Amino acid sequence: MTGHLRDGTVNLNWPALVQPQQTVVFYMGLKGMEVIFAELIKHGMAPTTPVALVEQGTTPRQQVWCGTLESLPGRLAGEDVRAPTLIIVGSVVTLHDKLKWFQPVPQAQQP
Repeated sequence: MTGHLRDGTVNLNWPALVQPQQTVVFYMGLKGMEVIFAELIKHGMAPTTPVALVEQGTTPRQQVWCGTLESLPGRLAGEDVRAPTLIIVGSVVTLHDKLKWFQPVPQAQQP
């Protein structure tokens, strides 16, 4: 789904997104993250639902932050997160450590 804010909101079919055992990925959702998370919770998703934010995925600058709908915004406070980002919502996020296949090359080792 697109997470891009328009007039301060994200106009999506929230009930369709809040389904059991579903993974939802938001593109361009960095600035709208708090609105997205609030809407998901408002429409019935548990605040403890796992969430990951991936910054500049599959590039040498990739960073991944994991948390929950309620904890991730606070965890990112003070971080210098930059677009492009993906926001992944759902239990699949709990597999991150097990399936972590991409390891960026440290800048000191880049050609």
